[in-house]
Amino acid sequence: ALQESSGDYGLCQIVTDSETKTLQQKRLPDMLDRLPERLPLNARYYIKPHNQTGSLVQEDAVDEILREGAVHVTQLDLNELVRQLTLSDFETFRKIEPEEYIRDLFGCQGDVGVNHLAEFADVVNREMFWVTTEVCRETRVRNRVKIVKSFIKMARLCQRAGNFNTMFALVSGLGHRCVQRLKTTWDRVPSKYVRTFETLQRLMDPTRNMIKYRTAINVESRRGPVIPFFPVIKKDLMVLYLTNDSKVNGLINFEKLRKLSKEIRRVARYATKAYDP
Repeated sequence: ALQESSGDYGLCQIVTDSETKTLQQKRLPDMLDRLPERLPLNARYYIKPHNQTGSLVQEDAVDEILREGAVHVTQLDLNELVRQLTLSDFETFRKIEPEEYIRDLFGCQGDVGVNHLAEFADVVNREMFWVTTEVCRETRVRNRVKIVKSFIKMARLCQRAGNFNTMFALVSGLGHRCVQRLKTTWDRVPSKYVRTFETLQRLMDPTRNMIKYRTAINVESRRGPVIPFFPVIKKDLMVLYLTNDSKVNGLINFEKLRKLSKEIRRVARYATKAYDP
């Protein structure tokens, strides 16, 4: 037990750099919530007396922390991983205020605090490049095949969960040219996984204004919560914005504003049905 006052101690975070294999130490604010969610895999928390100087851990601990942080997607429970991704992405989507869509379309600036729309837009790129990174950095073909299979399974699970945003991101990552060029790897992926991947790709078919995706999300939204694919949201709003004049005969075109409002309300309704935590 600590004999001194708690005010004599502070919370520190030690992070390892995988490239340089060095430790980085920093003091964290006293009032900080959600500590487990803030901790990267390559980091640890330590309680440090304020009067202590120097490093909290020895340099030889770097390898141990790096080993702890070297977790591959194949080592994780894919059902739980998809569930956590879905809950996290839905939370970001749910926080988007309708006014954010308007400000994004009209290029308005305002004192709005956190830009949840920008955060949600970033999810697709972040998850897509996560896939390409995990696949391409693996040098052994056998392990690379396992990673590809895992991401195909995850994409299918995302579809079943109504998380179309992550599903499209994972499929886009697997369809990226840097992954598709790995012919030896794809030749060893079982045919049933390839068929599943091709089925998911067909949902991304852009013909007829992405009718397959729109049909799928309409069906799923009647059953439970869904997370729509952000680029389609962006495209639909941009089409309405660009194909309708802002002014007609010098007067504000309220019909254009009504159409935009109707579309934004339609998207916002997707956030009214929450996922079970």
